[in-house]
Amino acid sequence: MIRLRSIRHKLASVVLLSTLMTLLISLGAILAYDLHGARRMLPTDYLLIVLGVTVAALLMAWLLLRRLDHVIIQPILAIAEVARSVIDTGDYTRRARKLSVDEVAQLVDSFNQMLDEVEQRTQALERSNGELAREAAQRAQAQQEVMRLNQELEMRVHERTMQLELANGELALAIHEAHSANQAKSAFVSTMSHELRTPLNAILGFAQILSADRLPSTLEQKKEFAGHILKAGRHLLTLINEILDLAKVESGTLSLSLESVALLPLLEECRHMTAPLAAGRGIAMTFSGDCRLQVLADRTRLKQILLNLLSNAIKYNRDDGQVAIGCAVQADGRVCISVRDTGMGLDSAQQAQLFQPFNRLGQEGGAQEGSGIGLVVTKRLVELMDGGISVSSIPQQGSTFSITLGAAA
Repeated sequence: MIRLRSIRHKLASVVLLSTLMTLLISLGAILAYDLHGARRMLPTDYLLIVLGVTVAALLMAWLLLRRLDHVIIQPILAIAEVARSVIDTGDYTRRARKLSVDEVAQLVDSFNQMLDEVEQRTQALERSNGELAREAAQRAQAQQEVMRLNQELEMRVHERTMQLELANGELALAIHEAHSANQAKSAFVSTMSHELRTPLNAILGFAQILSADRLPSTLEQKKEFAGHILKAGRHLLTLINEILDLAKVESGTLSLSLESVALLPLLEECRHMTAPLAAGRGIAMTFSGDCRLQVLADRTRLKQILLNLLSNAIKYNRDDGQVAIGCAVQADGRVCISVRDTGMGLDSAQQAQLFQPFNRLGQEGGAQEGSGIGLVVTKRLVELMDGGISVSSIPQQGSTFSITLGAAA
C-alpha cells in the first residue's frame, strides 16, 4: 500500500512539474513579447495572466491525476485489498471468486494501455515543451535582431543629422560668401564708375574748351589741351582694356594656350618696351641669374604680366633707382621670375590690400597714373597658368614681386 501511495505521489509530481515548466515557458514567451511589443503591459495584466495560466495548469493536472487514479491506481488498490484479505483470512478461494484470470488479464491490459497513454502524453508534453523552447529561442533571436536594427537606425539617423548640419553650415557659408561677393561687386562697380568718369570728364572738359570761340587763343594752348585729351583718352583705353581682361578672367571665358616659352627673348622685348619710361627717370634695368630657361605658359599673357610688373617697378621707384630682373630654378623644379625695385616699399597693411581692384594703396593723388587693376589681372593670369605670385617688401628700401611657373620639358 505504501508503494502504491508512493507511485501516486510520483505521478502527481511528474504531472505538476510538467505543468509548471509549461507555465514558466509560456510566461517567458509573454515577457519577451512584451519587452519588444508595440504596447507595454501593466502589472495587473501580468497578475491576470499568471493567475489564468496557474488555474488552467492546476485544472489540467487535477483532471490528469483523476484519470490516472481511476484507471491505474484504483484497480491496483482493489487487487491489493483482495490480496490482503486473502492473507488475513487464509481463504485462498476468494481470489477465484473475486477475480478470474480473464479479469486479471483485462486489468493488466488496461494497466498496460494506461502506461502507453501516460507515455504518449509524456512524449506529447516533451514535444510541446520543445516547441515552446524553440519558440522562446526564436523570440529571443528576433529580439536581438530588433535591437541590432534599432542601433543601425540610430546610427543612420545620427549620420544623416551630421550630414544635414554640415550641409546647413556649408549653405550658410555660401550665403555669406555670396553676400560678400555682392557687396564687393557693388563696391567694384561704384569704384569703376568713378575711375571711368575721371578721364572721360577730362576729355569732355578740354574738348569743350577747344570748341569755345574765345579759348584757347594760341596754338600752344590748343596743343596743350589736345595733349591732355590724348593722355586722358589713353588712360581711359588702358582702364577699359584692364577691366575687360579682368571680366574675362573672372567669368572663365579667357582661353590660354600653354606652350614652351623662352624667357630671355621675352624679357628683352619687355625691357625695350619699358626702356623709354625707365630712361626718363634715370632708372637702370639689370638681369641676374639664368634667364635662358624655358617655362610652360601662354606667351602673350606672360608678356602682359612681365610688362605690368616692370612698369610698376619703374613708376613707383625713386629717381635714379634700379630695377633687377632675376631668374632661378627652385628646389621643386619650378622657375621663379622676380622683379625687384628700389622704391618706397610697402608695409604689412599695404601688402594685405595689394591685390584688391582699384586700390592704389594711397597713390591715388600721386603723379603716376594707374587704375589699381593691373596687379589683380596679373595674379589671376598667373594662377590660370598653374603658377603663383608673391611679394616681399621693406619700407623705404623697395619691393620684390616674384612669379613661379612650371618649367618646360
